[in-house]
Amino acid sequence: MPVDKIHHQALLQRLNLGLFPRNLLEFRKSSVFIHQIIYVDHRLHLTLQLISAQTLFNTKSDEDSQTIIKELIDHVGSINVMTQKSYLEVYYASVVLAHLQVLSLDFESAIATLSNFTINHAVILESKAEREFLDYISARFHALLSKASANGSAVRSIFLESLKRYGHTSQVAANTWIDCILDGFISDLTSNGKKLIQFSDLRQLKFTKNICSFVSVANCILGQENETHKSSSFESDYVKFLSELLNEKINQRKDFPDASDEKSDELNFVETLYHTLNNISNHGFAARRFITAELSKKFLLSMTENSYQSQPVLLNLISTLIDLGEYDEAYAAFKTYVSYVKRESVQTGSSTDLLQTIRTYSLCILLFNPLNSFIQDAKSTSKRFRYNSLDTVAHNLSLFAEDLQDYMTQLAVDADLTYEESFNVTQNQLAFLYRKYNPHILSDSRSSVIRSLSDAWYSLGKLQQYFCTHDSANLKMLENNKTKLLMFYKNALIVNPLGSLTYMLDYALALAYENYVSESAKLCKFILRKSPESFKTWNLLALLASALENKHSINDKKPSDFLLEDKHNDYQQNGDSDVVLQNDKDGKLHNAEMFIEHALNIASLFITNHRDAGVAISLQKKYDILQLKMTQLAIREAKSGVESILEYISDIFVLYRELFLGGSNCRKELQSGMGARADTKWSRRPSVMDPNEANGIRKNLSALNRLNKETIKRFSKLSMDSRGKNDTIDHKQKESSPEQIQELRILQELWLWAASIYLKLGFLEEAEQCIVEAETADKPNVRTHTYLGLLTSQHRKRLSLQEFERSFEVLHSAEEKFNRKSYGLTLAGMSQLLITNDSDEASLFVSEKDRDAGLVRVKNYLENFRNCWPYGHNNPEVWFFLSSIYEEFDDKLLQAEALWRCIDLESIRPVRSYDVCEDFAI
Repeated sequence: MPVDKIHHQALLQRLNLGLFPRNLLEFRKSSVFIHQIIYVDHRLHLTLQLISAQTLFNTKSDEDSQTIIKELIDHVGSINVMTQKSYLEVYYASVVLAHLQVLSLDFESAIATLSNFTINHAVILESKAEREFLDYISARFHALLSKASANGSAVRSIFLESLKRYGHTSQVAANTWIDCILDGFISDLTSNGKKLIQFSDLRQLKFTKNICSFVSVANCILGQENETHKSSSFESDYVKFLSELLNEKINQRKDFPDASDEKSDELNFVETLYHTLNNISNHGFAARRFITAELSKKFLLSMTENSYQSQPVLLNLISTLIDLGEYDEAYAAFKTYVSYVKRESVQTGSSTDLLQTIRTYSLCILLFNPLNSFIQDAKSTSKRFRYNSLDTVAHNLSLFAEDLQDYMTQLAVDADLTYEESFNVTQNQLAFLYRKYNPHILSDSRSSVIRSLSDAWYSLGKLQQYFCTHDSANLKMLENNKTKLLMFYKNALIVNPLGSLTYMLDYALALAYENYVSESAKLCKFILRKSPESFKTWNLLALLASALENKHSINDKKPSDFLLEDKHNDYQQNGDSDVVLQNDKDGKLHNAEMFIEHALNIASLFITNHRDAGVAISLQKKYDILQLKMTQLAIREAKSGVESILEYISDIFVLYRELFLGGSNCRKELQSGMGARADTKWSRRPSVMDPNEANGIRKNLSALNRLNKETIKRFSKLSMDSRGKNDTIDHKQKESSPEQIQELRILQELWLWAASIYLKLGFLEEAEQCIVEAETADKPNVRTHTYLGLLTSQHRKRLSLQEFERSFEVLHSAEEKFNRKSYGLTLAGMSQLLITNDSDEASLFVSEKDRDAGLVRVKNYLENFRNCWPYGHNNPEVWFFLSSIYEEFDDKLLQAEALWRCIDLESIRPVRSYDVCEDFAI
């Protein structure tokens, strides 16, 4: 029986993407010929080790694979008697049968099968799906014939000589088999790995005049899998060749572009060159390594004059302009690209290259996102966007995001994919770890379909993160943005659950912010099984454990070992070796302490291994390790009181010195957790109190203060070492590299952290010394102003108010208006200062009206900041101060709402804010 035409086109589109239909089990008993062949082809792919160009002829090592292959060969023979076969169906059946025969090492039968099929170059194909499917089975045909034939090299040469272009991004299956042919051809050039390829060897090939094939082969040689096959001069010779070739094309005479000429040789060259260059890296956009951005821009601009509304030219121009930092120009080019794609969709009903459209949209949405453009440039003199405002870009990005979702919906239909369409508390937020949403997808995480879709969902999630933090006008809008953010992050992992660790960690952090504590902790465990040196993840896991311990202590219950009671054990098979799941048998360590101790042990090994190997540790990794140590002290503080950590403050400065200034004691300091301070002079600090004596804090306060001062003086030597003894701040800022400036800002952060410890105990003089050291470490800024306000808030309230006002003035400037963390601290300090009702003599206000005006001002700040997720919306102090103000104004309803929100947040509050697990930013 004939196949319904629309259904037939959908099947071909799915196969072109390298995917199979979801309802394959129904195909087993179907009377439709192509259904039977698709079923056999799917079973064939299940026997392969991996779906990639290098493994298309490698079956799994188990005995069942060969048995299945023989059964499938017999099955194909039995269905060949079916009638009503189209040309493409017979072609497809021939290559599937030949592939089975090659896998069974029956090369003679494979050659006979392929030879019995007559290729008809005059066949008329009506649709784009059919033409692309022909490209796919043609490439597969020649790859199989070259594998089975004794003269495979000649077969590959003939194919490459006639290759008009590399496939579109959406032609995943065709490109996989073209890559297979390219790999085989490279193997021929190396005599199966016996000699290195010189660039001059390529210039002598028969198909040199076919520039698309030539650059495809050359770019494939540049790939990591062929790293050992090329000579040391190959890359430089090829880069020189490309430079000459592109300059030649720039200078050639150009005719006025013909709108009816859909695909010229020049446009095929552009698409092939950039596509195959970008394929060199799994992350894409590798063309910049081999073609300078300036030359690429000049070439692509010349191609816009020689073509009519060419999408390949424009999308590569966009990425080139982004590389050059010309964001306004790239933004304008992207808007033009959007208009081209939409016009094409109206005219033809579809996109020429839907997957490439999705990739271009996701790239631009991610990089134009204010989080990655305006906000990063806030303190920089050079701006990415110079002529477009943030509001304009953000508004248009929200519209582009809607377009992207429409294209992804269209691709989901073509590929028969399933995602989450909403996010709610009744769902399993980690369902992607326990079941496959799309079991018919056989490709691994490196597949262009999988990677592109995952990247697209993530770019949408990052855009929603901007709206959650900086652009939610009210709580209803914020809730909507949060729901979208969680759904987008989750969908990025649904389509690619074993892909990017960054995507997993961002989702885990978002779950933590939304108080999905157990779910976030389980995801952290999963991440650590793949990457045990992800110190950010260790820190988040420890904080999550502390949050749940806090919840159980408030409920007056024994803390259940929530991380050990995971009813889903799909990814916990090696329990004995998984330290993350080990329980403390002696009961001496809570989960949070256990995790942080283990993380610090791993960190010490990590540092030692890198130091021994002479490999530099990134600044972000160093910062993450510092945060681990600070979390360890916070856990101890929560357990034994703030007094108990005074003697360990020095450990943080020791660790800073070892990480950023170099030293040999770092491993001891980390590995022993709290215990190796006697081995270094910076660690021998007398304790303020015996932790076992809770009543002796104030008895010898003057002596303790002297000890504190001496300790701070010793700490300050460290900051002098890091700055240079005679340098001024201004001189240092001019001379220092960006990384050195970041190191100084981290040191300043440590001094302010130390000041916060002393402020909790009321040691104001010591806190002031720490703030002075912070201002010396790096130039004074909004955080130092705020800490001075906190320092003086008890006894010099007018001075405190001035400092807070000074901070707010800075925080409302263009450079600091996105600094939401500092804004929250400043707002909490000012709220505490103004809400406290002092006597008339000590009051900051001249009258009740004056006080009411001050409270209204603070209320407006607080109500605005509560719409900032997570820094304001998840801040218990914000809601507490709001409830206090509502009480002042006798608004019982709003007071109750704010107070309950505060209680909810406090009941599951970690020992430190989850935002310490975010990337460090100046």
